Amino acid sequence: MTESYDSKYEGSFLVAIQVNQRKIHAPDHDTFKDANGPREVKCAKCDAHYTIGFDMHYSAGNSFEALAEQLQRVLLTDHNNYRAHQLAIPLT
Repeated sequence: MTESYDSKYEGSFLVAIQVNQRKIHAPDHDTFKDANGPREVKCAKCDAHYTIGFDMHYSAGNSFEALAEQLQRVLLTDHNNYRAHQLAIPLT
């Protein structure tokens, strides 16, 4: 069965996509994986979970851990500014 989404992310080389939602996906991006499947980042302040995806132009310049730290900073800024998390968050 094919999963249905409202839209397709076509942005930057690196993107964090919130899991367990059907509004947006990044089918042209692969995700960081380990032996248990896609690696996830959980927001330190709430229960939002993200996978980090990269497209074919990505060079392995950033580790998963460095990107997870960058994502945590974005998520914390959202909380500090009383903003909802985006479903797709471009990373650098």
